Amino acid sequence: MSSPFPAPPLSPVPIGRRFLRHDDGPVASDSERWMLELVRRAGVISRADLTRASGLSVPGAKGLIDGLVERGLLQLGPPATRGRGQPSASVSLVADFAYSIGLSIMVDGFELALMDLSGQVVGHCAVRAFPLHLEEAVAEAGRQITRLLRRHGVARERVFGIGASMTGPRTGQGSRVNPPLSLGAEWAEAELDQLLAARLGQPVWMDNDANCAALAECLFGVGRRCADFVYLHFTDGFAAGLVSGGGMLRGAHGNAGEMGRIFALTGLPRPTLESLRRRLSEAGHDLPDLHTMLDRYDPDWPQIDDWIEEVGPSIVVAVAASMALVDPQAIVFGARLPEDLARRLIGQVAFEQAPRRGTPSPNPELVIAEVTQSPAMVGAAAVPLKLHFFA
Repeated sequence: MSSPFPAPPLSPVPIGRRFLRHDDGPVASDSERWMLELVRRAGVISRADLTRASGLSVPGAKGLIDGLVERGLLQLGPPATRGRGQPSASVSLVADFAYSIGLSIMVDGFELALMDLSGQVVGHCAVRAFPLHLEEAVAEAGRQITRLLRRHGVARERVFGIGASMTGPRTGQGSRVNPPLSLGAEWAEAELDQLLAARLGQPVWMDNDANCAALAECLFGVGRRCADFVYLHFTDGFAAGLVSGGGMLRGAHGNAGEMGRIFALTGLPRPTLESLRRRLSEAGHDLPDLHTMLDRYDPDWPQIDDWIEEVGPSIVVAVAASMALVDPQAIVFGARLPEDLARRLIGQVAFEQAPRRGTPSPNPELVIAEVTQSPAMVGAAAVPLKLHFFA
């Protein structure tokens, strides 16, 4: 399977040599990544079952497993006896072999996660600020990363790299993005992955928050049983992450899933949480920013029904476009969307009632995201590990 994200171009900070197979080689070969992926999915698996699942010969699998154990990525545990035959040692990831940091940049602050090789978030923090200024945010992120590592006893040399999540489409000029107008022009003028790498002293992989949230759902949510889905990302903006065969669909410019283009062309209202916040504020609710609205969210606010009536046609168009272009097994309603609001938006969609010749086309399942806590942050943290360690 191809990697879901591209490598950073000419990162000013290289990957640490302790993580590489050889001085100038990759972190893991394709076969090693497949073996590590099987162990990641299983959590703990017997050596015999791992060999069978890999599809390799017994000697071939043995060489890979032994090599990964020697490097410190895998560990062998006590055997589990099941029925007849010789018991087989258990195999699991060495969680503290490598850590990654996820940095999710939003219009009202940023969040940081510390993730180990097994995908476990071992620590996180959030910084709220509005407006969010680039230089101040980068400096504060550096301080928070230092505190996070110290708090959890993680040596900096064990940090493999940083995954950064940012809202906005790619501009086609390097890694620049065009973020919402609530962020200053400075955010659009910098190649953020390069800037962050230079300032924070780690290699950085960056993508938009819809793709990062979709990756989190792919690894830890709906994606565990569904390899093809569209992730609708509701925040101050509205976009989608497209997952096909377990990998990301990115498009020629990295902007596949930029649903905002639909509304710019059709004139339909964008179904953003910021538009709901503005409607509530105009009605007298004291909700100065999105974070406050979500903290105080009340399903009985009457303005919610008015907003749903307004954006309902836009939701239908987004679902229809997803079905027509991607043919997903599921469409996931997620990101910062409260569960109550997700259910009410899903209720706006009615599939065609008069199928051709009485034979209905298969429709996707409309579901609520299962990764509910800061999915863009979780996905951002997973990006470096998924790209280099796993298939």
